[in-house]
Amino acid sequence: MDFQLDSSGDIEISRNVLVLVDGIDAIKQSIQMRLKTFLGEQFNDEEVGVPWFTEILIKNPSFLVVGEIIKKKILETRGVTDIISFVFDLDGRTATLEFEALTVNGFINFSETIGI
Repeated sequence: MDFQLDSSGDIEISRNVLVLVDGIDAIKQSIQMRLKTFLGEQFNDEEVGVPWFTEILIKNPSFLVVGEIIKKKILETRGVTDIISFVFDLDGRTATLEFEALTVNGFINFSETIGI
């Protein structure tokens, strides 16, 4: 169980009560947060996050390497057991990601465009 975040990343509050999320929704939210975090950004664990600056937002990045980095971060997410399908595209400063993952709570269909 975790705090639910709204579309801007702020903690969701309804009627002055913090909204909680669990199950597949919590795992999906955790994946979203992991992929939007830059490596080294989290002060208490600098290993958390994606190496956007050093491996992805560079001149002529290897899409094979970038895809493997993203897959690894997804699989490192608590509750994710396998990736069934995976499509990744990087166009300038926009990353489009679509995948289906198997979790301890069932399947997740994930599709998101991340502005970097």
